[in-house]
Amino acid sequence: MSFDPWDRELRERAQREDCPIPEGFSARLEEQLEQLPERSGGRKWGRQRILVLLAAALALTACTAGAANVVLRQAQYRYFDNGEEAGEAATQAALEAGEDTAAVTYLDPGPIEDYSPLEPWDLGLFMDNMEQVYAHQYGGPEDGWTEMCAGGDSPTDRIYYKADALSGLSEFWPVETPDLEWLDETYTPLPGGQCFLDWGNDFMPIASSLNFWGRYYSAEGAPVSLDWTFYREHGVDDTFTVLDDRYQVEEYTTGDGCAVTIEWVTSESGQRQFTAQYGYGCADFRMTGAELEPEEVYTLLDHMNLSALASYQPEPTE
Repeated sequence: MSFDPWDRELRERAQREDCPIPEGFSARLEEQLEQLPERSGGRKWGRQRILVLLAAALALTACTAGAANVVLRQAQYRYFDNGEEAGEAATQAALEAGEDTAAVTYLDPGPIEDYSPLEPWDLGLFMDNMEQVYAHQYGGPEDGWTEMCAGGDSPTDRIYYKADALSGLSEFWPVETPDLEWLDETYTPLPGGQCFLDWGNDFMPIASSLNFWGRYYSAEGAPVSLDWTFYREHGVDDTFTVLDDRYQVEEYTTGDGCAVTIEWVTSESGQRQFTAQYGYGCADFRMTGAELEPEEVYTLLDHMNLSALASYQPEPTE
């Protein structure tokens, strides 16, 4: 799950807001961190950074009355070669948007590792970290999914469904789905590597979202990870990223007219990796992988039906 879209609203407000932190909050944050999927391609979330962002999210939800109206527009991904330029652009964008601050992201300057091996989801691990498990069952061919569990502070706090192919999770999609039939036929889904998470409002409203994760291999064995996030109360923000000269950035326009930003980088061993990003309104898409030619990446993006993200409208919350 990507935390980048939260940065602009959270970084500085955590220091300004004067809100009491509930008892046991830090312990619950630690539990949530254990359940988050690792970032692909050698980029790892710093535990301290996530704790700061989540604490800021709590301050936002505790100290503000209601969620702000989200402007339905495409998110912009902007890149810079030094922090000063990025900071100035972020500050200007915040002023134009009437915000207090905008975040600047610095990619890890350390060695670029090979893409992490794809692994199936272990719902047992998630259940071990739940306050209480309210439901756990296995599905059959008629269900599409293979296993589900629900638990946390309430039956709707966190609900996981695991499947052997993303098409088995299509009933949960909040908008028109990607071309999942083509995806399952063209690429090999990792058994147990597809997951749907309904992260409810019970723990932290600003984090409430519907999440889909797909893990696939090409015919040549190249790994591909697909991630969708549909926020209930938060829009996808513009990002300002500082890159070094190891990264190359391009923009590709899909067949359905969506401008996707693609980062390319080569690991220390020579493995070519990519990260493709597209966000609109309250919906975010991210695709990562390795050892695919650009034309293969473009073809994948053309089948993701990204224009459907513009139709996503979160249900009103009280």
